[in-house]
Amino acid sequence: MGKNDDGVQDRSGVLFMETINLTFLNVMSAITVFPPERAVFLQEQVNGSYSAWLYYLSKVIAEIPLNIVIPTIYSIITYWSWDLANTAVAYFNHLAIVLTVSYVGNAFGLFAAALFPRAEIAMTLTPLMIMPQMLVAGLFANTDRLEPYWVWLNYIAFPRYAYKAFMVNEFNHIGPLCNGNLPNATATGGCRYYTGAEVLQYNGFDKTTDTVWFCVVIMLVIMVVFRFLGAFALWLHGSSSRAQLVFEPNYRKSQSTQPDAIALN
Repeated sequence: MGKNDDGVQDRSGVLFMETINLTFLNVMSAITVFPPERAVFLQEQVNGSYSAWLYYLSKVIAEIPLNIVIPTIYSIITYWSWDLANTAVAYFNHLAIVLTVSYVGNAFGLFAAALFPRAEIAMTLTPLMIMPQMLVAGLFANTDRLEPYWVWLNYIAFPRYAYKAFMVNEFNHIGPLCNGNLPNATATGGCRYYTGAEVLQYNGFDKTTDTVWFCVVIMLVIMVVFRFLGAFALWLHGSSSRAQLVFEPNYRKSQSTQPDAIALN
């Protein structure tokens, strides 16, 4: 990808596709893997074997190595093959964003898997919850054009913070854009963008306030919220399972010497 107008479009597109890929990859993997574990958890919650909060925390901690290794390998392969900003700072910032997006996606997927009773329902409804967030990420609709009715979605959409962080990191480290010698320069030597700041401004991003680390921190806060909601959903389902435990008298004592049966409806 070059540093001309076409290159700007290519970079914006590939960073948006990376945001979509990381989000859905981690969300859907959590939704498909967690339901069997959830079934075992609910079975054991009938006897109150352990706390739902402790179980959820243990699962999150146990998956930390996996959530670090796979996104790191992915980032090493894709970043250099795409020929993004060729600096160490830009790469490690990009890696931090990749890890954060992956972890937020995993948190959202576990929340959906814990909330909905069946995996099929979760896989159907989760994209419906994510796609509106993708629409306001910054590629399809400029922030200024979302006001006043949809601007609130900007503040809760974690894909927007992810895409914003990718864009700010890339175009703050890419250097000068489009000098008069590039192929797409006009007859007068003009181009649409000359600096990365102009690209960010066009997309409605403020490079002074929308920093990489600001976006990362906001995504971590959103991740904590999803973790709490996921644990709370598990706790509710576990409490419901324990509430279904009832004692039924055995009316056939004359035919059997078995003790009173304990049945789970």
